Amino acid sequence: MGEFLIYRGRVLLFLRQTARRGHGDRLLRALTDLGIAGTHWPLQVAFDAYLHGEARLKDVNPEVRGAARRIYDWLDAPRRQGREAQ
Repeated sequence: MGEFLIYRGRVLLFLRQTARRGHGDRLLRALTDLGIAGTHWPLQVAFDAYLHGEARLKDVNPEVRGAARRIYDWLDAPRRQGREAQ
């Protein structure tokens, strides 16, 4: 997760914009096809939950869930505050 923290703002903005434009599921498939989802499982799980509901976080093992929950909270913060990130 170290590299993610360095680029967190840009990654979160990219993921939010992808979701906003309706390409979230396409990105999830691409991450899986490229093998990135397997090496960055918490990021993939968090983005899936962002797209399809927080309950998706319960579908993964506890080792992944903690990191995925943190990423999900970062992604979802603007929605919880009642506005979308710019």
